Amino acid sequence: MAAADAYVEESEEIYNIVEAITDFCAGWRAADSHPQWIPVEEMLPKFDEQVLVYGLCPNGCRLFYVDCLIQDINDNGYPKWDDDTIIPTHWMPIVPPRNEV
Repeated sequence: MAAADAYVEESEEIYNIVEAITDFCAGWRAADSHPQWIPVEEMLPKFDEQVLVYGLCPNGCRLFYVDCLIQDINDNGYPKWDDDTIIPTHWMPIVPPRNEV
């Protein structure tokens, strides 16, 4: 039963990530102006705010993903993100979809 619960939890997490990316894309298409990538060295997002992140994997790959900042500076002197396996280099806010009138 524990394996089934873990599968459901992981599926819900994946669904939430896909939903956040879908919302971002909808907002992007509807926005009058588009957000710009912000280097993490220049500015960090608010704590626990989901943002679109561009980062580097430990094996050198580059990817886009949704994450949130959970601690300003960790023990290594770097900002701590929810997914600490990726090294974020840039981020941008997720633009909410514009309400159609």
